[in-house]
Amino acid sequence: MAKLQFEGKQHIYAHHMTVPVRALVPVAAKSVAPPGAASAAGGAPPPDGNLIIHGDNLLALKSLLPRYEGRVNCIYIDPPYNTGNEGWVYNDKVNSPLMRGWLAENGPVDGEDLLRHDKWLCMMWPRLHLLHALLADDGVIFVSIDDNEQHHLRMLMDEVFGEENFVADIIWQHRYGRSNNAKLISNQREHIIFYRKSDALTRIRTIRDEQLNETYSNPDNDPRKRISAPGARGGARPLRSRAAAFGSISENAYLGRMHGRMTNGAPMPTQNEERRLWAAGCARVAGVDEAGRGPIAGPVVAGAAVLPDLEGFAHEDAELIRDSKTLSPAQLRRADKLVREVALAVGVGVASPREIDREGIAPASRLAMRRALERLAEPPDHVLADAFPLDWRRRPCTAIVKGDALCAAIAAASIVAKVHRDALMRRLDRRYPGYGLGSHKGYASARHLAAVAEKGPSPVHRLTFSPFKPMLLPAHG
Repeated sequence: MAKLQFEGKQHIYAHHMTVPVRALVPVAAKSVAPPGAASAAGGAPPPDGNLIIHGDNLLALKSLLPRYEGRVNCIYIDPPYNTGNEGWVYNDKVNSPLMRGWLAENGPVDGEDLLRHDKWLCMMWPRLHLLHALLADDGVIFVSIDDNEQHHLRMLMDEVFGEENFVADIIWQHRYGRSNNAKLISNQREHIIFYRKSDALTRIRTIRDEQLNETYSNPDNDPRKRISAPGARGGARPLRSRAAAFGSISENAYLGRMHGRMTNGAPMPTQNEERRLWAAGCARVAGVDEAGRGPIAGPVVAGAAVLPDLEGFAHEDAELIRDSKTLSPAQLRRADKLVREVALAVGVGVASPREIDREGIAPASRLAMRRALERLAEPPDHVLADAFPLDWRRRPCTAIVKGDALCAAIAAASIVAKVHRDALMRRLDRRYPGYGLGSHKGYASARHLAAVAEKGPSPVHRLTFSPFKPMLLPAHG
């Protein structure tokens, strides 16, 4: 393993072992004991509760060792980023009075002989060693940092925690607007470096709450709800895939090429078909797809989308441009927002339940698709349709089986159609309460069928679908 060498390392190497252990002195006037807790001497809460420690953090960490060594499950620290900025609420420059004071009084090195990064590393080295000692064998540590010291911190933590215990460099977006005073590039992302103490921790299980439930999908509205989250293979996820369980945090936050990359075990849709058509002179290629063929209530909705060439496109949500059936409700909303931002044109078409009953579901689906194409700002030169060909304005059309999983334009159209239809079903739920249309979206779930049996069909139910056919048969005898 490569090791990081810096000025002063030979002097600071064992400094954490020589730091004195000082007693933690409770301050009763600034303390609040939890209800029913026995107070320590002086009326302060006992030291095994929550602690706020005032003073040099190196001394504080050493003072915690006698009681907490090897017992801490999770640590998060936010050290100075060493940006050199002296105008913040706190001084983030290693030449600040606080840093110079520590180097002069507590550090075994001469700060005047060190460069900016050397000083920062001398400050971090003993603290990381004490944090390592505090962690339990299955404990984890998260460290916030930006690009000024991220590369140094990784090598430093590899040496202290072990290269094999690195888990992830979690990249998060800390700002959404452009920085007008940026030089060359406006950096909008920072890092959270994630290590474990040892291989005693191999898996992380996540508590199922409502936020996590939103990452699961149930496209067929199966009342048993035995649906796995995208990419899950039963049981807990491996530790290195932990970040993928949290939607907005991902080790793979960017899409370099829409070129068949794997996402959650399935290939990403590509623009191979669009590129073939562009090369043949078709400037505007539209994808079209529908949502809502299978439900027993509500309209069928089609989406149409004309995408630009996404070669080299980078966005944290780019991997969500895929088959809408693989996305959770929260992911669908983000994907729809992105499609509408990047697409050259988007159109939506609707065929009503009465049109479905009169024409049949397949003709009504094609009717919705033609209406979606009509809503595009300009007519496309070529249409890519999911599963079956479409006759529209004598424009050439290519039907692609499983097109929403294979073709980026069709995937984008499927997202637009799904989000629009879901919103319509929520409005219909308010208009016709009691059927649960906003939750099951019109599919024949057990709850839905029970409501129909009790209340009868509503004006938006498809009366030619099987649950209602007995109601349409003439009475005999």
